[in-house]
Amino acid sequence: SVTRLVGWDWEELIGRPATDLVHPDDLPRVLEILTLERNDPRAWMILEFRVPHRDGSWRVFEAVGKNLLDDPVVRGIVVNSRDVTERKLAEEETARLAAFPRESPNPILECDAAGRTVYVNPAADRLLRELRVDAAALMPLEHAAIARECIGRRVGAREVESRVADRIFAWTYHPHPRLGTVHVFGQEVTERKRVEARL
Repeated sequence: SVTRLVGWDWEELIGRPATDLVHPDDLPRVLEILTLERNDPRAWMILEFRVPHRDGSWRVFEAVGKNLLDDPVVRGIVVNSRDVTERKLAEEETARLAAFPRESPNPILECDAAGRTVYVNPAADRLLRELRVDAAALMPLEHAAIARECIGRRVGAREVESRVADRIFAWTYHPHPRLGTVHVFGQEVTERKRVEARL
């Protein structure tokens, strides 16, 4: 398992300090937990730290340890660990993707196949309060049909315009058929349209 997960042959690791297998930035926390574990045989430690792969990269491991210093056979702390690198990368990607709509200055909505709004980002929420309309009034007139077609055909739609009072918005539809939803990205184009009209 060691060879499969981190590329090292077990013979290369026997006799080496366990601290060699911990990222320097993670080492103080790991040593702190190991000290607590050593001083309290009843304690279980659960920790996460980076382990060097033989190829020079770092893998993230989640470990659970048990103090068996009093066990005449073991006389040590046994650490069972598993590689959670892919899970951590997926969590970071999810957090990054979640931050995108939250921090975007433009309105972003998520709608179901019937065109009903299931999520609005903070920018969209501010816009709705500013215009004093609901999400349906902000969308193009054919919004429900576009959402249904995008999800059904797995093809997006771009630059679909809507008007609210004297303001104009352009919407891009990005379908997520597996989820049965469509993400709708908005941008106000009022000034651009005025310039085009003057030209």
